[in-house]
Amino acid sequence: MKIDTHQHFWNFQRVPYKWPTSAEKEIYRNIEPDELAQILPTVNVNKTIIVQAFDSFEDTDYMLEIAKQYDWVAGVVGWLPLRDETALREAIKKYKANSYFKGMRHLIHNERDSTWLTHPATMNGLQILANENIPFDVVAVEPIHLEQALIVSERIPNLKMVINHLAKPKIAEKVFEPWESQMKELAKNSNIYAKISGLNTAASYDWKADDFQPYIDRVINMFGSNRLMFGSDWPVLNLAGTYKQVVDATERCLNHYTKEQQEDIWYKSAIEFYRLEGVY
Repeated sequence: MKIDTHQHFWNFQRVPYKWPTSAEKEIYRNIEPDELAQILPTVNVNKTIIVQAFDSFEDTDYMLEIAKQYDWVAGVVGWLPLRDETALREAIKKYKANSYFKGMRHLIHNERDSTWLTHPATMNGLQILANENIPFDVVAVEPIHLEQALIVSERIPNLKMVINHLAKPKIAEKVFEPWESQMKELAKNSNIYAKISGLNTAASYDWKADDFQPYIDRVINMFGSNRLMFGSDWPVLNLAGTYKQVVDATERCLNHYTKEQQEDIWYKSAIEFYRLEGVY
């Protein structure tokens, strides 16, 4: 059993995405489910979680439409207006009625204010998420994002959060700090999880599995396998490889761990975090 907890679709006629752009020529086009459906059987991935690519209801509704049509979609991580309490509560009521809605994400790295996540209005919205048991996907690409996530974790300890792409460690430079220290602090909260995803685009162009190994080993030591999950980051991964290369590299990095640890990362943690009961 393999669950891919992080993949995207985009249709530029449906949603005004700001990224990808023409600079990412390999993926600057409509990318929709039939394309991924051809790949999944070749990599033995059984289910996926579609993750938002734009902060809008239009993108969320688009993903939920797809989920209804393809039986390999286990759930959707959509978007909610965290800073507008009235709109947030209305949207939660609407989306919680949809069994495919499993969590939310906001593209915090696109905000001009690097402390957007800990603004009082945002924190109020995150507290509502925690009360409603809606998990939050954290986009962390700079140390400030992990600093912000740690503040949220301390102030709202019952909010379930998952750090996307292991917070994009500097694999190409073979650098571990401050990433390692920050992740270690976050791991102290049992409600914080992380995705082993997006590593190939954080590595050098000629990356190999061995480049990922020390980062994966460190997070397994920090979080335990039961709070880590696999994600492909397809189609973004196409900027630096193929879906099969990413799956093969992940398998290689995990092959010296126990069967139980591998099962945690490949599907059990995802089922627990995103409430995917019935998937397995």
